[in-house]
Amino acid sequence: MSLDPSLPGYTVIAELQQNNEQRIAAVNRALASQGAQINIDRTPASIETLRIPPHDITAEQAVLGALMLAPESLAKISDWLTEQDFYRADHRLIYRAVTALIGRGSPVDTVTMMDWFDDNDLAGMIGGAAYLIELNEATASAANIVAYAEIVSQKSRLRAAINAGMNLTEAAWKRGADAEQVIGAATHELAQMH
Repeated sequence: MSLDPSLPGYTVIAELQQNNEQRIAAVNRALASQGAQINIDRTPASIETLRIPPHDITAEQAVLGALMLAPESLAKISDWLTEQDFYRADHRLIYRAVTALIGRGSPVDTVTMMDWFDDNDLAGMIGGAAYLIELNEATASAANIVAYAEIVSQKSRLRAAINAGMNLTEAAWKRGADAEQVIGAATHELAQMH
């Protein structure tokens, strides 16, 4: 399986892979120059084996579009869906704008949202008014906002679990790590997930 070079992030991943290969070669040269009998031969992960964290962009867009169509539907999800649950940074900002506008009783539309982004020097971070219009027009109804928000939340929780697992692995690999402390910290981190 090969990834499409036009995918976002492909170039960055390819450059990281190439840099990693260069670093391994440099370490091997340094070890050899010191007479070491060890050779690092770990093959770096190929682009095809790298994983993208769980997310559902369509569900995120549906939540944001639903909030633009029916701002009152925020009451159905605001107790448990947070800005940080969104995978994309622009979606986190749009959710922040929507909740801020609703919080002050302002209408939620392209004009008021772009005004909010301009006032907060964030207009360049969301793709402009065209993307807000696209979100608004692509959403037919706000009736299923809870289902869409549950998908967004579920993906966020999976990313948090992955992060907790990575933190646990890193802590356990540290020299002199105390098993009880490592497990205790991991248990606490898992318990903090909503």
